Amino acid sequence: MARLRPELALLGAAVLLAVALRLLDPLRSPVLAAEDPILHLARAERLARTGAWPPEYPPGFPAMLVAMESLGLRLYDVARFAPAFWGGVSVLALAGLARKLAGPWAGVGGAWLMATIPEVVRRSDFLAPEAFDLALLPLLAWLLLEALDARRAALALLVIGAAWLVVAHPWGFAYLALGLAPFLVWRTRAALHGPGTARRARLALAAVGALFLPLLVTVRVPEMGNVVLGQAVLGRMGAVAGQLGAYALPWQVDPLAMLGLPAIVLGGIGAAYGPKALRVLGGGWVLALLPMVLLDLTGVRYVPMRSAAYLAPGLALLGAAGIARLVGVARTHPWPRAPARRAALVAGALAGLLLLAGTGASAHSWYRIYPEDDQAAFQHAADVARDHHMKVVAGSWQASAQLAAWGADARGEPRFFQNASTRAWYASHEAHGAPFLVVLDKVARLRANTSAPEYANFSLAFTHGMARIALGKYAAVYVSQAVLPRELWAPGGVLGIARQPPVTTRVTSSSSPSRTASSSGSTTLPRATRTVSGWMPAARSASRTSAPARTSTCCSPRSGPSLRSRTRIGPGSLHKGFNASPRCRSRCPGNQAAYGA
Repeated sequence: MARLRPELALLGAAVLLAVALRLLDPLRSPVLAAEDPILHLARAERLARTGAWPPEYPPGFPAMLVAMESLGLRLYDVARFAPAFWGGVSVLALAGLARKLAGPWAGVGGAWLMATIPEVVRRSDFLAPEAFDLALLPLLAWLLLEALDARRAALALLVIGAAWLVVAHPWGFAYLALGLAPFLVWRTRAALHGPGTARRARLALAAVGALFLPLLVTVRVPEMGNVVLGQAVLGRMGAVAGQLGAYALPWQVDPLAMLGLPAIVLGGIGAAYGPKALRVLGGGWVLALLPMVLLDLTGVRYVPMRSAAYLAPGLALLGAAGIARLVGVARTHPWPRAPARRAALVAGALAGLLLLAGTGASAHSWYRIYPEDDQAAFQHAADVARDHHMKVVAGSWQASAQLAAWGADARGEPRFFQNASTRAWYASHEAHGAPFLVVLDKVARLRANTSAPEYANFSLAFTHGMARIALGKYAAVYVSQAVLPRELWAPGGVLGIARQPPVTTRVTSSSSPSRTASSSGSTTLPRATRTVSGWMPAARSASRTSAPARTSTCCSPRSGPSLRSRTRIGPGSLHKGFNASPRCRSRCPGNQAAYGA
């Protein structure tokens, strides 16, 4: 049996460590982190359901997610775990790039650094284009080096990969061109002094293209609209120069925490003593992107923070050069005994690998907007909306993105909660008289209590009298623990929905008489029983409440299974627990809604 070479074993360990580190955050909670992954998932879901390309975003990224779903994977699982897979690809790609320039141990060093740089881990453990870019950029750089060696297959793959990157995330292509420009200039200068006119022309053309292409790439920045990247950068130079007197790092930029002390130290060693080709490529990449990290050149505050992740492959290449230099010194050092040399190398390697693994594990975890039960509520509400062909209006764009990610036709519209004219317009132009599903979430309530101008006059009073609105029919669902007491929540946090509009909502408690919910829309009576005419919450069992409500025989649930099992929502199953006699159907609005009266 052939003996496994140590560099291959260490490379495999780096890939496994990279995937493991990137799985820590998604395995911590089934809820997708932050906001952007929900938006990407919502775009992909809309594309898969309707075939409509997102007008506000490059089409390649959601199309790639849909293509991965076509392989038999669930789209939500793709959103959770595909970035970890891309992280493993990034490690292999950077290892191949470093190995080509400086040998196998440089490849191993680059792989371990790419696997453990904290900002690289943080940007590739949740669904974002940066995770895909960090896998594709070193791969395209590797293909470029192979193409410059006159390998036609590598050139064809390079063209395909670069075109896909432009379609999927043109900002990533701009970073790639900036990072490779210094190396291409150096390579062109060396080729101009050697034989081969065609080779020199090809290298010169590549260098010129890499230098000037970022100035021509048109990108869409949310806070700036459609801009030409070069113009945006040059237009900011005056403002940046005026701020240098009182310089401070841009928003949330902390190079030491983002890049890690081991990578910075090893990068410094590589920049001073590493192999020349690797030193030029890694150092040029870092120098080209460093101003994007340390200066706010675009006026968009999250660009410097994200640019740190794109700088990391260059730093990993410099660190690989440093590791290759250290390994070379260790192997050529005149040790007194061979066992002592072997023991020192093994001990140093283990200590370094443990230090790098700990650095990667120190990456900050992402926040979650909603807890798990809220996400289950969104999923359930989206199922109801799809089954009953209902339009959905949410109080915040975060809630609408959550609903759209589960396949609902949802919009985030705070104005829907501010005036009746907006609700009437939605009913006449959006739903065409069909029932609406109105969703309230904690983000809308929190912002309604702040000074945010878009949430001025935000009110929930209309949700308790929606049957009296002339235009449109509405059904309400609440997905926030801040709105209703825990005892009134169904499994997953969603209330039951009838096909007819709600009529009245009465809350009774052992400590207070019946009363209508307050104008704020929140019910503050703990452990109360809710009695509803026209719609009914899928609440906890009645034994959990302090006092049962008094209702008519017709409108009371029949004896039998628990209340939770009788209020499942689906076609033909609404309010099956109500009395089904003809006399009661005509007297109880709940029965009318349940049996299609």
